[in-house]
Amino acid sequence: MTWIYVGAGAAGLLVLAALGVRVLVAARGLNRQIAAAHEQFGQNGRRRDETVPRAAYDRG
Repeated sequence: MTWIYVGAGAAGLLVLAALGVRVLVAARGLNRQIAAAHEQFGQNGRRRDETVPRAAYDRG
């Protein structure tokens, strides 16, 4: 009878391990997306390919 509990406990641990692996894979994917956003926007919060338009009073 004890082997049933041991087997159920091992199966439960296996499920938890599989879910933990899924969480780690999702965290790595999120880290890649965050890194890509940081690379795209840089330090100043604007896109790197975006130019700052001149103000209306600066136009000649």
